This record gives sequence, structure tokens and C-alpha cells, in this order.
Amino acid sequence: MLARMALEDLNPWWVSGSVGEELVGMRRDILSEAKSYVGVPKIKAIVGVRRCGKSTLLYQIIDYLLSEGLAQPSDIVLMNFDDARLSTVGVDKLYEMYIEMQKPKNLYIFLDEVHKAKNWVSLVRRLSDQKKGEVFITDSSSYYIPKDYARILTGRKLRMELYPFSFREFLRFHNIDMKPYGTEGRSILRGYLMDYMK
Repeated sequence: MLARMALEDLNPWWVSGSVGEELVGMRRDILSEAKSYVGVPKIKAIVGVRRCGKSTLLYQIIDYLLSEGLAQPSDIVLMNFDDARLSTVGVDKLYEMYIEMQKPKNLYIFLDEVHKAKNWVSLVRRLSDQKKGEVFITDSSSYYIPKDYARILTGRKLRMELYPFSFREFLRFHNIDMKPYGTEGRSILRGYLMDYMK
């Protein structure tokens, strides 16, 4: 089944035991905030514009869970609904498929681009109400989540807003020391600022 193959492809840690640096990318400043929410019994909602790094942030959280020994690889499932193989299957069915495949002891569920998922709210609400594991969701815009869903999840979620790289993150990505040592250093930083603004 295509959905089963998609789950295997999207969750390489089931085989390798780790996320892999190519998926983790550059650590985002907001990662420390996301780490502080691990263990808090609420749905963690990461909202931001498309292409700002929400999926990468999910991989960074998963990497944190695995590297700190907070979860076993089989405890974690990522469902990315940008993947066409998942878009036609309801979240309940995908969840059942994951449980059958991995038999997790604990649950860490990551739903990426959740607004494209079918019937995701009932599963997320049930897991939240029954305190069965932790749920992280991403959405390109809270406008995509219908008001009924927002009302159902009120009081059950923590919201984090992710933006494209800050100037500090941009400099770190380019391995630039942010301390302007004299005229030349300030000029270099101004040059990178112009690049950043473009």
C-alpha cells in the first residue's frame, strides 16, 4: 500500500535509529522553546508561512527526542500531508497503520501541514483528552484551520510562530561571526545585511 510505503519513507529513524544531519539542517533559535514544551500535556502547534522551516523544525525536535533518549525510534511517527500518498487516507487509518507497524510503547505524533489531512481533529483531540502521547502539528497558516476546529482545540494547544531565518540565523548559516571588530567587520556585516534583505 502506498500509504505504508510513505510512512516508511518519512520515518527513516525506524531503520537507522537517527534522523540524519541532512534532515536536521541548521538548528533554529526557536528550538529551545519547542524543547521546553516536550512533556507538557498539550498539542504543540507550529504555525508559519510556507517554506519557513516548519518541517525542518519537526525533524530537529525528533532528533532531540532520540539523542536525549526521551523516545525510542518506534515511538515517533511523522506524517507529512504534502506527500500525495498520505493525502487520500484518513489520519485515523494512518495512525492504526503506524501502531501495527511499530508497536510503540510511547507516542510522539508529528502531523506536518495538517490542514491537508483528512479527519485529523478527532484523532488529535482524542489523544489529547486521553493523554496518550504527545502531538505536534504544523500549519502554513492558521487561516486554513476552520473555526470549528480551532474552537474544538481551544485550551488544548500551545502555539509557536515560526518565521523565516532571522538575521542572526542567516549569519550563522553563512558561518559569519556576528561581532563587528572594527570598520571592516561592520562593513562585512552590512554587506550580509543587504544580502539578507534581498
